Amino acid sequence: MTPDIRLVAVDIDGTFIHRDYTYDHKRFGRLFQAMKKTGCRFVAASGNQYAQLRDVFGEYARDMAFVAENGAYVRDLDTLVFASAMDLQVVRDVIETLDKDPAIQTVLCGVESAYCQRGKVDQAFYDLSSIYYHELRWVDDFRTVNDQILKFALTVSGEKTSEYCE
Repeated sequence: MTPDIRLVAVDIDGTFIHRDYTYDHKRFGRLFQAMKKTGCRFVAASGNQYAQLRDVFGEYARDMAFVAENGAYVRDLDTLVFASAMDLQVVRDVIETLDKDPAIQTVLCGVESAYCQRGKVDQAFYDLSSIYYHELRWVDDFRTVNDQILKFALTVSGEKTSEYCE
């Protein structure tokens, strides 16, 4: 007797998709249709933004569930199930701390969009970030963002990484 499988959840990065965010669409389409036929749900999980994951899965996304932003954002079909927004005072405190160190490049990640702050990051960083954040906007100051903040994505140069890990 075959057990009833009701849910298949996969990690996306380095597991389901290749480094260039491609996957075998034809094969996945066959498997996805078979799962749907038996009532099995497919869940994509990642630290990435929901909008980016939605775009990766294209036409399949409307029939899927997503665990995005390292679990801070959960969506099932067209319904937002969960968003773990950070406390506004914590967000302000983190922004104040980050302002003191210009070596840290930051993407502020919210429910509606991700944000880069003009004057703190350059166009090249913004362009690179847009690969991972399909909803990405420039702002003049993180303090003016009117969104539920889910996480801060921080980047430092390779040679400074060990300094920040100590």
